[in-house]
Amino acid sequence: MDSLYSGVNMQKVFPDMTDGDLENFYEENIKSRDIIGDYIITTIKSISNTNSITDEFMVMNFMKVKESKFKTFENMEIDLATWSCLMKNSERVGLYKKELISMALTYWNYLTVDWYAKYSDYIKASSMPTVDADKNYQSMMGIRDLRDRAVLRKIMSVT
Repeated sequence: MDSLYSGVNMQKVFPDMTDGDLENFYEENIKSRDIIGDYIITTIKSISNTNSITDEFMVMNFMKVKESKFKTFENMEIDLATWSCLMKNSERVGLYKKELISMALTYWNYLTVDWYAKYSDYIKASSMPTVDADKNYQSMMGIRDLRDRAVLRKIMSVT
């Protein structure tokens, strides 16, 4: 078994699969990809305007934060996320703030996950009219660089 499935009872996820089927699934999965690194990620803050995250689409934002500005960035991001998540009529319904613990990775060191109920909500939030950033947002942009973004659809939830 590889770390992708650690802590997950795959027999519950795929009840029709035999132990042999599951073993074959693990072996084929490992052979079909190259693991380029293991990273430890910890949750800093989870914010939601719903009782639970049952939403279908997430946007993963990979950011590089300047050395010695980690706590400043965390506080600014949490303040911004709390305000936007809890706003009435906000498309974003949840945010999970993550910090990369493994310092072996230098391309990005912070990850946020924004949750949306529908893909159209993400498109709507991303298509807002252009406005000038206020001073707080300008300050945050000065200490972090958005390196990459990925939009993913949840296929199943394993809890």
